[in-house]
Amino acid sequence: MFYVITKGKGPNLDGPAQAHGKSYKTLACESENMVLKKLHEGNSARIVALIDKYPEILISPLNAPRKYGSTNVLLIAAEKGFLNVCEKILTAVASPAYIAQFQCGQNGMTYEMCAMLVEMYLNTPDTETCETPLHLAVKFGHVDVVKLLMSYPQCKLKPNIHGQYPNEMICSNAETLNKSKSVSETIAALLEENFFLAMMRTGANGEQPYLEEFFSRETLPDRSGSASDNFKFGRRITAFIGPMSFSKAQKCHQLWKRSSSIISVSDIAACGTRSSLRHIYSTKTIDPY
Repeated sequence: MFYVITKGKGPNLDGPAQAHGKSYKTLACESENMVLKKLHEGNSARIVALIDKYPEILISPLNAPRKYGSTNVLLIAAEKGFLNVCEKILTAVASPAYIAQFQCGQNGMTYEMCAMLVEMYLNTPDTETCETPLHLAVKFGHVDVVKLLMSYPQCKLKPNIHGQYPNEMICSNAETLNKSKSVSETIAALLEENFFLAMMRTGANGEQPYLEEFFSRETLPDRSGSASDNFKFGRRITAFIGPMSFSKAQKCHQLWKRSSSIISVSDIAACGTRSSLRHIYSTKTIDPY
């Protein structure tokens, strides 16, 4: 059985899991143990199904990644190489509908909570080793998980408790199958792809979107504007292309500036990048063919 305990009325605005006075929920201890057991057994399908049904598996009453001892479910899934579980976790917490399910209804903090949880899951380390999901995927040689994590601009390259960065730990704990030269070289190349191109849009729908200069994980685009822009519409990122190396980002940016209306996936590939295109809403159409 899977147990979720209803905690009564939601607390005040300064407390955890505020839900407009509605009930909020937490996991029973035996349910936490079952989640860990299913994860360690490799029962990915069951974990994905549980995540869909119970946001409490991912989110604590403090609106943060739920801890299971010193770890969380993304850390475990990254270490084990469970790509589908990693994808599910990150897409779930990025979904306003999923967060609203946890909050017992959408509120003014739903979208902010999505952004916060994605960044926290990507960068929250194990409390014993200070290793992030990226550290674990890299050192166990899980190429697809590394590729997934690096596809998020919010994913930071941080040192662990011994001062080691992910690129210093490539395949250090990998089993024989994941310890080949090609796996190590692929992961090393992925860790060099730290640049993105941002599609910016203003709150005025009549204004055309534009492509920001490329940015790195350390320097996200500044959307604040100057003091003289106080009465102008705010800017937001509606899409990004990446990750890619610095030279590929330059090529891709030049390609975009030269184009008139359509950029195809094959054009992007011609820049020499495997970059994905996410959430494009613009007059410059992404042609998938």
